[in-house]
Amino acid sequence: MPDHHPDQHRRDRHPLTKAKGGAAMRIYTGRSHLLAPAMTETLRRAMNDDVDAHIVVVPKQLTLQTERSLLKALGLQGSFKLQIYSPERLCGRIFEAAGQPEGTRIDERGRVMLVRQAVDACADRLTLYRTANSRRGFADKCARQMELLRQGGLTPEALMACSDENTGMLSMKLSDLAVILREYEALIEGRFQDGESEFNHAVARAKDADFLRNADVRFFGFDLTPPTLHSLICAVGAVCPRTSVFLPLENDENARDHDAFLPLKYSFERLWRSAKLAGVIPERIRILPGSSYEEAPGFLHLPEPAKRPELARLEKELFAFPAEPDPSEKPPRSVQLAHLRDPMEECRFAAALCRRMAMQRSMRWNEMLILCPDIEAYHQPLKEAFRAYGVPIFLSSCRAASRHALAECVLSALRMADASPRMEDALSLMRTGYMPISPDEADRLANYSVKYGLRPRNFLNPLKRGSEAELAELEPVRERFAKPLTDLKNRMKRAGTLVAQLSAVFEFMTDIDAAGKLRAHMDSLIEAGLREQAGEESQVWNRIIGALDQMAALMGEDRLPMKELIQTLTESLEAAIIKPLPQSDDAVYAQTTERIVAQPAKAMLILGVTDRSGADEDGLLSSAQRKVLSGFTHAYVGPDDAELSRMRRFYLKSAMGMVSDYLCITTPMSGMDNSAQHPGALIGLVKDIFPNLTARGGISEDENVQWMLRGAPEAARAYAARALSEISDDTTPLKPYDSAALAGLAKISETDDDTRHSLESMSRALDHGESADRLDPATARKLYGTIQRQSITRLERFAQCPFAYFTQYGLRPERIEPFGLTARDEGTFFHDAVHEFMLSSMEDLNSIDIPAAEKRMDAIADRLLDAMASGPLGNSAVEMAERRRLKATARTCAGVLAEHMRESRFTTESLESDFGTEDGAARLTVNAVTGECTLEGRIDRIDSWAEGGYLRVIDYKRGGKAPELDGVYHGLSLQLPVYLAAAMKKKQQASAGVYYFNLDEGIIALQSTDKYEVEKKRRSQFRLSGIAPDDPELLKALSPNFPEVLNVRTTKDGGLMKGTLATDANGFKALTDRTLEMAGKHLDGIRTGEAAVAPASFRQRTPCAWCDWHSICLFDSRMDAKCVRRFKTMRGDQVIEELKKAQGPNEKKE
Repeated sequence: MPDHHPDQHRRDRHPLTKAKGGAAMRIYTGRSHLLAPAMTETLRRAMNDDVDAHIVVVPKQLTLQTERSLLKALGLQGSFKLQIYSPERLCGRIFEAAGQPEGTRIDERGRVMLVRQAVDACADRLTLYRTANSRRGFADKCARQMELLRQGGLTPEALMACSDENTGMLSMKLSDLAVILREYEALIEGRFQDGESEFNHAVARAKDADFLRNADVRFFGFDLTPPTLHSLICAVGAVCPRTSVFLPLENDENARDHDAFLPLKYSFERLWRSAKLAGVIPERIRILPGSSYEEAPGFLHLPEPAKRPELARLEKELFAFPAEPDPSEKPPRSVQLAHLRDPMEECRFAAALCRRMAMQRSMRWNEMLILCPDIEAYHQPLKEAFRAYGVPIFLSSCRAASRHALAECVLSALRMADASPRMEDALSLMRTGYMPISPDEADRLANYSVKYGLRPRNFLNPLKRGSEAELAELEPVRERFAKPLTDLKNRMKRAGTLVAQLSAVFEFMTDIDAAGKLRAHMDSLIEAGLREQAGEESQVWNRIIGALDQMAALMGEDRLPMKELIQTLTESLEAAIIKPLPQSDDAVYAQTTERIVAQPAKAMLILGVTDRSGADEDGLLSSAQRKVLSGFTHAYVGPDDAELSRMRRFYLKSAMGMVSDYLCITTPMSGMDNSAQHPGALIGLVKDIFPNLTARGGISEDENVQWMLRGAPEAARAYAARALSEISDDTTPLKPYDSAALAGLAKISETDDDTRHSLESMSRALDHGESADRLDPATARKLYGTIQRQSITRLERFAQCPFAYFTQYGLRPERIEPFGLTARDEGTFFHDAVHEFMLSSMEDLNSIDIPAAEKRMDAIADRLLDAMASGPLGNSAVEMAERRRLKATARTCAGVLAEHMRESRFTTESLESDFGTEDGAARLTVNAVTGECTLEGRIDRIDSWAEGGYLRVIDYKRGGKAPELDGVYHGLSLQLPVYLAAAMKKKQQASAGVYYFNLDEGIIALQSTDKYEVEKKRRSQFRLSGIAPDDPELLKALSPNFPEVLNVRTTKDGGLMKGTLATDANGFKALTDRTLEMAGKHLDGIRTGEAAVAPASFRQRTPCAWCDWHSICLFDSRMDAKCVRRFKTMRGDQVIEELKKAQGPNEKKE
């Protein structure tokens, strides 16, 4: 709300001297599209007046843009009399003419530092914000709040008075802010000048600035101006008799869309009152459309800029109440809507559209404007898209210096020099590109740290873990990486003052040659034609050095704790802004919709119009709290929610007034994070005004849009790759525009390195299917050898996917696993624990009771876990919990093993029994087409019944699934049958089955509190799963209580139920024969060089889900569906029946 009556709570911070007789100041008001012509035309007519200078004051971000547009409009190559200033530069000129104020000038970085210092100094007097200073970002928000409070002229006393009148959160906030404001002002008093102090001193000295007395001063491009700027404008007006202000404000308060201009009306009223307080007589000049330039008392008539009727209607009706729809039955030609796939396609569409308008409508690039609500998020997509289409673009967006690699390097190095560095700091530091190690060395050192579980401090000491070759290779790299860090840490320890600490930071930057590397990077960017990025790089060094200088000047001499030093420097660099520098006068201009559009455009594109609202919070007070404070003090302390909403509407409204020929509004169907997006309110409003307007694109792609997107040869490569990827088989035709995209590739310049690399990648991708299908047999021999011996694990890997086998055993990439307790470590522990338990229980396993077995296992587990404590299993609370879990699981397994063997006629004969070439004549061989091969492996356990002449094979599995006979039949699961065949041939005994023993925790889901029922269910989880004999007597020999030991189901009379995995001797032989046959086929495939990306699909599973090499093959289930090998599902009894049928009659008699 406007502050109609200043009261006792506002401080008179702006001492003004009233001009004798009262100086006049003209305030021009009118719609945005009339302001720029009015300012330009009045300036043109005043250029020959007898004044010393024509000064145009505009917001800082518009200085260069305004200078270029004015020189062009006035037909000037240059002028000493025409001077474009920002408000800050105007203050500087006043100080040059009237004397510099005391104190060092500080920017946003310095303000953040001083606010942090103020909060620290008064922390014991704070309530809500007592510990807030330790939170990242608080100092920045608090600094912004101090700025708003000081701009509104509020005193600590005013804040405290408002606090006393309120309760709850607002009262505590205002009380703390009053304390902080008092401390902050005490810090800067007479020593420093922040933005508000600078404006206040400029206001006081303006009367002595002689250059203003015979100058023509215009303030242009401002909308919601703070009270401090009002005071500066009025101080200039009190001295300069030719002061003009141009405000974008609708003159007719009865206009249907006047509500969107209310914030500007309130700003105008505040300026009007400030002028009267300064002794300046304000005069309002209403800018109205007319047939020609005509001045009259209180009015200025200007010809309306030429504009398409549809755009004029849109400007008139947008946000008007009630809105009047377009009566025409035809859709508008100058206004378009488009629904695009995502922000990247939006940006490509914008670039392609700009390119088309330049080619077909002869528009210059600088006559096109792009608006975007979230210009930061669209920054990179816009740069990439416009570069691909060969369209120059200038993005009016800024980024914090803290996001630059050099700033990250300095901050990460300081964290590494602190007492408790984090691993991410070390990894981030080595990959910034500024440390004295190459990118490849950084990757290898990072991989080593992951593999061996290094802590950040380990980088500062010699490496100890790993092989001698690894240490010899990486220790020199570590030394080069650690030396500047060690020197920084030592200097920080010796530093007794803040200046010494900051000098240590500068010396670190010198040690790593940061300036030289930054300069080299800039040169490489310039050489690559990326001058805009090079211009941003050139600002980084100054921002970092400036932050160090301001810390030295502002923070006193006392040494800071490291954490406070790091946090202060971080917040300072976050407040330091890196701005883009335009490299050409003729470029498409892109800016946010949250700012007024200052120059006209022939074509305008508004991107990213969704229903997501922007952030409204500015400072520490919410919108509602700001409104209460403003109402109590009658001071302007920032817009509330209603004003913010109106300002967004005003910015869009004023933008519509600046476009003359064409407007396109786009919305993405999905966001940057692939989340679904909905069109924003602007889309609906435009449709209400033009009922016959339909959006282009959407789910059903607009063919004209697709043709346009593929129009530029450089952009065609992206769409060509996508088109090729969507062809799932040879019969799928290309769409016409995709064919054109492929044809367009031939037009790309061969000198474009990026495009050439992209085409080469596409070419390799096209050859991917053929090149990966098969190796030359000679190449396969070089990779794998002659394969005279082969493990079952390798054969199963080939069966699952030939390419996975080729990658793992041919290319042999090294997989870096994080150091810690992995599933592999757990499996090794359980195997070792069960093996030692069985080894120590060979004599009494059939008679030992469960408590004794569990006690024996506890001793074994403790010994193994103690050994792991120096490795992946440490001594933290989490790791101790893991130790208890592993020990409890091993104890459970021991009890189950003892229970399984109780009263069994079988005894354990061998543990970890190896089979292979060492078995001589008893070795298990495969007679493949390509030659014989010995199968090798290790069987966890073989139990035998000597009297009966039977054996059974048991393999330990950690979380393993039950055997699937159809998987055996298809050659996908070979392990158990091969183990059985090897044991039978080696021991010359018949089969009593082959089984998995599941090493599990025994956790079950059961809705029962009966402990006996729970235990029974839990024990059933440990039953041996596999292929059992179908002989009842043999089953009883395995265990008198075999249904509770084996995973078999029995009928009431004790027989086996149908579907149970059980067979006779012929079935076991048929199964092993089939397995050896499939192993031979796999062996032939390996030897002949099969290496296709052809995963097996079985029981709705593919190995891709757990494959380590998916990032290498890049298999796509949609694009590569024809490569999948699909196997049918069969029941176990069907498999046995099929295998027996395949046996000859002589084999059955055996």
